[in-house]
Amino acid sequence: MLDSKNKVIVKPGHFSKSILIPTSKSYANRILILASLSPSVVTIEGLPESTDVSNLINCLEKVGIKFLKGPMGTVKVLNSFPECENNNDSDTIYLETGDGGTTNRFILPFLARGRKQYVLKPQGKMRIRPMEELINSLTLLGADITEKESSGGFDIEVKGPLDFNERKLSIDCERSTQFASALAMSLWDFEEFEFELVNLKSSKSYYEMTLGLIKELRLGKSSFCVPVDFSSLSYPLALGAVTGEVFIENCSSLDIFQADACFISILKKMGADLYWEEGGGLKLRVAESLKPLNYDCSDCPDLVPTLAFLCSYVDGVSCLTNIKVLRHKESDRVFEIERLFKAFGIDYSYNNELDRLEIRGEKLSKEHLRKFLRHDPPEDHRMVMVSYLFMKMNNGGEVTNASHVRKSFPNFFNAMG
Repeated sequence: MLDSKNKVIVKPGHFSKSILIPTSKSYANRILILASLSPSVVTIEGLPESTDVSNLINCLEKVGIKFLKGPMGTVKVLNSFPECENNNDSDTIYLETGDGGTTNRFILPFLARGRKQYVLKPQGKMRIRPMEELINSLTLLGADITEKESSGGFDIEVKGPLDFNERKLSIDCERSTQFASALAMSLWDFEEFEFELVNLKSSKSYYEMTLGLIKELRLGKSSFCVPVDFSSLSYPLALGAVTGEVFIENCSSLDIFQADACFISILKKMGADLYWEEGGGLKLRVAESLKPLNYDCSDCPDLVPTLAFLCSYVDGVSCLTNIKVLRHKESDRVFEIERLFKAFGIDYSYNNELDRLEIRGEKLSKEHLRKFLRHDPPEDHRMVMVSYLFMKMNNGGEVTNASHVRKSFPNFFNAMG
């Protein structure tokens, strides 16, 4: 249970749970942006209680988007941008955009479609996370964008409108495919516009998710349902695979556009007892023996912390490759995974040149249990959640910065505890 000091005490023990998983913030923020650019009324069901999503909704409301909010995360998007801009009001609009990549990167080109001046005020590491590639592309399209240094990072001033004399644009996606998704969504109604994606090496399926939603919107679809988040799904499944069993109540099928849905096939490849139940839901039982894993993580970087945990308690040598993009997430997750390995006595090596993480795992015996300890992860939801997994597997502990799970899995500690 999260206490007033932003920490959680983790109790060890056998893991056997029936769990509801939150819906996907990646899907939700994409359809929120697209719906807010569409001239038609769009209904969205199942929005998650994620801070990234609530921050985006707050920003959209501040620029003039009107929502009709219903129960169970349902909203109707009633109008569109930039038509909703109040052109009589010349004041600059300041937007508290939080620390989310999708929130900040998606709304920047969205705002460039308008005529007013907006200032994005990110929080946390998002103040220094990569944005240059997106800014450079928007500048080529005529947007006036300035980065202003403030409090150890940058605010971003943006003023449109965009100039569409050029109908072709290249963008470097090496550090994030969110740049490509953000531009494609902001120009969803220009079907003839051509994008050249340079260095598209990771998270390709999330760009395909973007294109899929754009296609549906162009075909006239006006009602969307946010699917279960397969990134969040990985945490209970990983723990169940090594020390118990778990039933995911609200997951009845795969989502091919979520890169992290590959976790299901990874577990089966490793020998996990995993199956869909007839009445709905996903069941996993602890396996007597799991096989080590060799996996190219280029398309699912958000799974790497969870895979690192899983491989730590599987007999044999596992290798995870193409993980350096993790350096540019909410924290340097390569560094943070190494910190966890050291704290919990995991034998590993990381070759930076080859971008290869080697984990020499073993089934945990009583003599190798790590004592109750305190771990201070960064302000990064994924590192907080994977810290919990390591503690649960051992003799428990205390994890700080616990409130940051609200970014993707607000009910994480109650669901897992």
